[in-house]
Amino acid sequence: MNRILELRERCLKRLPPNVLSKYRQTELDAFFLVIALCGEVGELANLFKKMRRGDPIKMEAIVDEMADVRVYLELLAKLHGVDLEDAVEAKLEKIVERYRE
Repeated sequence: MNRILELRERCLKRLPPNVLSKYRQTELDAFFLVIALCGEVGELANLFKKMRRGDPIKMEAIVDEMADVRVYLELLAKLHGVDLEDAVEAKLEKIVERYRE
């Protein structure tokens, strides 16, 4: 298990059983995880939209949304047996090969 999911597990263990069971159910639902991921990316995009138009945005809010995106992406990858570090490395290699002269 990767560090992000280990941290999440430690935090979840501190939740009441009724709340924890809801989290456990969502971890096994790919559709839920994709929708949640999209929602978090939308919230992050909204913060940047507000920044662009000059609204004051706290960096803490941006960091929180980035963390939410990462957690949902990690859960989705775990559900499908994907090692994200390996996947990113392979993708970057493909990009290098595509644009190599």
